[in-house]
Amino acid sequence: MQAAIQKIAQEGVSASTASIPKAAKVDEGSLFRYFADKDTLLNEVYLAIKSDMKRSLTEPFPTKSSLKKRAEHLWNG
Repeated sequence: MQAAIQKIAQEGVSASTASIPKAAKVDEGSLFRYFADKDTLLNEVYLAIKSDMKRSLTEPFPTKSSLKKRAEHLWNG
């Protein structure tokens, strides 16, 4: 997944399905063992990034802090 995120960040959604397993140092056929097609891969990449973003914003959230501190936490996250 990390290799897919990096390749898509570098090359956009047009990143080839051949370049992703190469970046991950795995066999090219391995990609389609985990993802039915490129659309499924792109969707999983989106969900992984969104999940990481949510986690970084909410896990250490200062619920008992002032509104200013909570807003700063969200902004900095």
